[in-house]
Amino acid sequence: MISRSGFVSAAGAFATIATIPGRASAPRATTLLRGSRGYDAARRNVNARLDLHPRAIAFCSDPDEIAQAIRWANEGGGPIAIRSGGHDYEGFSLNNGGVVIDVSRYRGVDVSPDGTSARIRAGTDIDTMYHRLADVGRTLPAGTCHSVAIAGLTTGGGFGLIGRRHGLMVDRLARVRLIDAEGRLRDSAHDPDGEDILWAARGGGGGNFGVVTDLFFSLLEVPPRVVIFSLEWDLTHANEVLQRWMSWAPAQSRELVAACLLQNSPTKSVRVVGEYLGNEAALERSLEGAFSRANAREFSLESMPYIDGVARFAGYGAARSSWKLKSSYGEKPLGAAAIAAAAALVERAPADVRCVLHFETFGGAVSDVAPAATAFPHRKMTYWIQYCTYWSEPRVATHAFAWVREAFATLDPHTAMKSYRNYCDLDLVDWRNRYHGENYARLRHVKAKLDPGNRFTFPQGIEPSRT
Repeated sequence: MISRSGFVSAAGAFATIATIPGRASAPRATTLLRGSRGYDAARRNVNARLDLHPRAIAFCSDPDEIAQAIRWANEGGGPIAIRSGGHDYEGFSLNNGGVVIDVSRYRGVDVSPDGTSARIRAGTDIDTMYHRLADVGRTLPAGTCHSVAIAGLTTGGGFGLIGRRHGLMVDRLARVRLIDAEGRLRDSAHDPDGEDILWAARGGGGGNFGVVTDLFFSLLEVPPRVVIFSLEWDLTHANEVLQRWMSWAPAQSRELVAACLLQNSPTKSVRVVGEYLGNEAALERSLEGAFSRANAREFSLESMPYIDGVARFAGYGAARSSWKLKSSYGEKPLGAAAIAAAAALVERAPADVRCVLHFETFGGAVSDVAPAATAFPHRKMTYWIQYCTYWSEPRVATHAFAWVREAFATLDPHTAMKSYRNYCDLDLVDWRNRYHGENYARLRHVKAKLDPGNRFTFPQGIEPSRT
């Protein structure tokens, strides 16, 4: 619901195959070495504050190129990072001095003849996925930032605007193919370790176990229509609105996903927005019962075709900027003191940084699955908070980091103190527990089977077990 960037990958501009002198197995993939023309554009993450310098970036167009690039990277040593869309919050899809396997050119959606399932290639962005599936009356419960690629979104969990009704992306994932650390194709449908491979791909986090190439999903029928709604008040009403949202939104039916955003920019405001898979009049009555519209400066409620609703939350093409984000999951509603503190945090936020507290409903069908049934552990949570700061000028970065860390330190102790792996955060010391909970031990076991030498390594990556 927050557009982070209008960044477009420059990978398609390159056509030269680079080689390292003396190597017999130079990759067939389009590969840029550090210092070559186009390298600086290619190494950019969507988050402009990140500045990492891999030794080489290999743009792979098919699984054979991926396997060959991994074997080539292994000859040179150093870490291997995996990039599909480049949206990871801390640059885990890049590295310093290693090789990046970029799968953004491996794209496409193949729907089965009966329309019940689809194979989606790892580099496919979710905007392409949504529209290709909608053409045949199908969809998946994916997210709202449309340039995010399917592999990274799914392997971390994947939650979207129909998630409370239909669960996570991992709950629709039926099969996965990946290339392991030795360059071997592993298919969960046929591999002796297939059960572990699929389990880990369902929420263990991208980049840990191998390069995901193809994801096979069971599809949903497209809802005939959706209702999009938005209410906005001046920030002086934040305390009251957030209190009402906290008691109203998580208790609603699975047909509704709703967010409450407290922000200091572009204007100081508190907004309640979301999507409903039901009757327009019923939603309006529910909103009127929960929120006073007397002081609202905006109210809108509109029924529309599903794919138009998808586009409504896609954001807009903004200039590339820097950000720092953190997250907490909550099971029990915040109390009055924490809600008042949240409102105060945004009210006194630095004026030269965009600061947002983003509360969103969770649970519903997500909670129907046991925490250990997939690698995604946070099944009992009812909402989550994303603490967001955005800036354009490097000189204000200090203000941004100070605010977001204060916001997290203030509110996180009132939550379940768990975090979403796809919202990775290098500040977290206890990230193993916060991201993975009791599933971490099994994740280490799977890592040892697929990547015992820890070739796919990055900060907060899964460590292989030694037993």
